[in-house]
Amino acid sequence: MTNVLTLVDVQEYMKSFEAERLKAYKCPAGIWTIGLGSTYPNGKPVFPGMTCTHDEAIEWFLQEIRHCELSIMKMVTSVPTIHQVSSFVDIGYNIGTGGLGNSSIIKFHNEGNFEAAGEAILQHNKAKVNGELVELAGLTRRRKYDFRIYFEKDLAALKPLPEEIPTAEELLEIQAAGFEKIQLESWEDMMIDFNNNLPQVPV
Repeated sequence: MTNVLTLVDVQEYMKSFEAERLKAYKCPAGIWTIGLGSTYPNGKPVFPGMTCTHDEAIEWFLQEIRHCELSIMKMVTSVPTIHQVSSFVDIGYNIGTGGLGNSSIIKFHNEGNFEAAGEAILQHNKAKVNGELVELAGLTRRRKYDFRIYFEKDLAALKPLPEEIPTAEELLEIQAAGFEKIQLESWEDMMIDFNNNLPQVPV
């Protein structure tokens, strides 16, 4: 199984936003997807009719997390804590590492302006609905969690608070809006030895 840095509680929180589907489907952004939001399992694009098992869905989910982590470690110049990596991964998995890398979140983090980076996290709570960029309540909850984890140091304080958990209706709203995940790196470039190249980050 793929080793990842992202903290387990954050992984479980990420899963709560993804409806596990064992047959390929097109997300609202028109991208073929499978499992727990995977678009490039084992470095290959999802294709119509593709199926998977639950165990494959979990493994592919971890692979995409690892892909996010490797992309993040390339884009940051101010070494992140493991909590900050976990926060960035949840955001990157949601909006794509390309979107994260070009965001003010990373800009402020690299400048060492962590307060501004935190505020920027909270601003990434919008999606296009009927062609218009609107704030979604479920994304607001998700960004509150990302904000808290970004500044957190206590490993026992990672489970989401009630106000950070989206309702079923809010999840459906997010899934209906969809996101186009634009990656900074191709999978061919990123498919290095996942298990032997874990970057070192402070706890």
